[in-house]
Amino acid sequence: GRSPLLPRGEAAHTQSKSKKQNALPAPLTEELYQKVLMELTGEPKRTFKSWIQDYRDRKNPTEELISCIKTLAVYSTTLKKIFDDQHKGFLAALKLQVDQQKQRQEQSYIERQQYVMQRAWHSYNG
Repeated sequence: GRSPLLPRGEAAHTQSKSKKQNALPAPLTEELYQKVLMELTGEPKRTFKSWIQDYRDRKNPTEELISCIKTLAVYSTTLKKIFDDQHKGFLAALKLQVDQQKQRQEQSYIERQQYVMQRAWHSYNG
């Protein structure tokens, strides 16, 4: 519960601040962190815990943590799945972007053709 030494608002503020400080970067969650810890053993487990702690202590930026953790995916099916899913999501987003660009180009082409045809019709019938 609430700390009797702090006023009601301050206790809540301190609690949410410490939770935010311990938050893991996407795609990691606390639940996945615990799952990965159960899968890893020995040196990979110590390394993983150390990297997470350094991140929480603000010693490592997010990008560095994620790239380091990716190297441990060979030891953890959970990490492998997280990064495979993330990669598939990235590819899907990229494909969507390309498809939308293609549609815009086709639409633009159709509009230009219509404009040219209208001009030709007007000058012919003008």
